[in-house]
Amino acid sequence: MSEIMVVDDEENMVELIRDVLESEGFNVVTAFNGGECLNKLKEGVPDLILLDMKMPVMDGIETLEEIKKVDDNLSVVFLSAVKISLAEFISLKKRFNLRGYLIKPVTKKELLDVIGDVLSS
Repeated sequence: MSEIMVVDDEENMVELIRDVLESEGFNVVTAFNGGECLNKLKEGVPDLILLDMKMPVMDGIETLEEIKKVDDNLSVVFLSAVKISLAEFISLKKRFNLRGYLIKPVTKKELLDVIGDVLSS
């Protein structure tokens, strides 16, 4: 089964997403900040990263810039508590080959639909 890394500074959000994904058979790696994410990428690259946009110290965009230095083809979906404009999403998609965007709180169906779309393409 595919491996997914969940990166979010909100522990409850990480646990909730991990539980949903593991119940669907995914292998899940977790990180609570950008630095921890980058350290875990040294151990292995997952099939997909779910990355929070707003984190202290190193936000999602800064983390994504570093992720792309490790593997430019890595699939990343942003998680955000705030809706971004279509223009901003298109800009991020072009700049980083961003694969998707989910607004928190995310439903199980939304989460699994986006993951399914990304992993099947």
